[in-house]
Amino acid sequence: MEEHKIRFGVDGGHSLIGVLTKPTGQWTNNSQKVVVLVHGAMANKNSFYHKHLAEHLTTELGYHTFRYDALGVGESIPIYQTNSSEQFRNMMSGFWENVKDLKSACEFLQSTHGLRVAFVFGHSYGGQLAHMFAVQYGQ
Repeated sequence: MEEHKIRFGVDGGHSLIGVLTKPTGQWTNNSQKVVVLVHGAMANKNSFYHKHLAEHLTTELGYHTFRYDALGVGESIPIYQTNSSEQFRNMMSGFWENVKDLKSACEFLQSTHGLRVAFVFGHSYGGQLAHMFAVQYGQ
């Protein structure tokens, strides 16, 4: 299993940080499918079970996994600009923008890494985002 930290752009000129976990060994050429993991409102890409789930999906089932920090969380850009008191959108203030960010993540994985999204899995608020992503984009 290999992990790579990745930065990708989303609407509004922001960028988010994620971790792409790639299978190795027996799974190296077996899967071009990726499972996208979306964290909840009070978490980040490495919170709770996301890191462990990514490891098991990769080593036991051969999926690539991708987990990312939402805007203003973890390693993604801070909620406040450094030169302004203007607040950026964050996890709780921009639901539909967060759904669009999930779409951007999926498109990025396909266009840049040649991966096909097999599943989007979310915890808590991330589960709501995953559900509305499926409703909004028919996937």
